Amino acid sequence: MGKEGDKPFLADGSLVEDYTLLFNYWEIAKAKDLSIAEKAVLSHKDFNELERIVNIFRGHSIVELINYFKNSMKNRIDPKIAVEAYKKTYGVEVEENIAVDKLATILASWLMEAARQLKIISYHSWRNT
Repeated sequence: MGKEGDKPFLADGSLVEDYTLLFNYWEIAKAKDLSIAEKAVLSHKDFNELERIVNIFRGHSIVELINYFKNSMKNRIDPKIAVEAYKKTYGVEVEENIAVDKLATILASWLMEAARQLKIISYHSWRNT
């Protein structure tokens, strides 16, 4: 599943250069429980919340938006699977909070990339992860 250079639906690589960690997380999670993997995908709710935030708080930077969504997405990631995916991807074992934070950043950044593709937001290309 997911080779280096692969991107999830509507991702353009402008913020996340490498989605391998996310693909590995999905692969491991699906093997254990499909519902765990399904939590770590973008949903209609994510886009609705992004539109709401953008409309209410105009002028937020892309970093502020990523951080806002990163915090909410941490709850959707299984910490033990995150550590396993991190080790598979990078060859090192890290604490749960580090693996979860990295995955949440990737998810939040993917949301921004997808929103850019859908013309919900605009930004200049910049790599976050």
